[in-house]
Amino acid sequence: MSRKTVDKVRKDKPFHLLDLAVYGSIALAVIALFMAFVFFIPRDDIGKIFIDLGGKRIAEYDFDENELTVTDEEAKIETVETDGKITLTVRTDDKGYNVIEILTDEHSVSVTDANCSAHKDCVYSPAITSSKGIIVCVPHNLKIYGEAENIDNPVVG
Repeated sequence: MSRKTVDKVRKDKPFHLLDLAVYGSIALAVIALFMAFVFFIPRDDIGKIFIDLGGKRIAEYDFDENELTVTDEEAKIETVETDGKITLTVRTDDKGYNVIEILTDEHSVSVTDANCSAHKDCVYSPAITSSKGIIVCVPHNLKIYGEAENIDNPVVG
């Protein structure tokens, strides 16, 4: 490289105006795509949730009708209804239990307590707020899911 070229490179700015324009437009495009996918995609509201124990449907709740239906009369389910909240305690055959909380006004379902293991993964699962949500408690063979996940023969575990 000649001395003249080296001096020219040293005098140049690290970024030219055109470089900054290209980088700025790329940053704006990334921000716009992020906002479009995070904030503006419509969420599908949950219409119905299903609760399966041991691969067998034991209960379902319809948010549109505000109605809880116990589909298996042999299932050990204790129900407590208060203003805007239904608490279900589902007992398994081996002295296990899961406490399921249905917030009728917020259209969400979550597991608030369980004695399944030391980790209690089902308790720390995010609440189901869309028809595609699912909560699984593998030790108790319990599955809670929205209507989009409905399958004819649910297999849990």
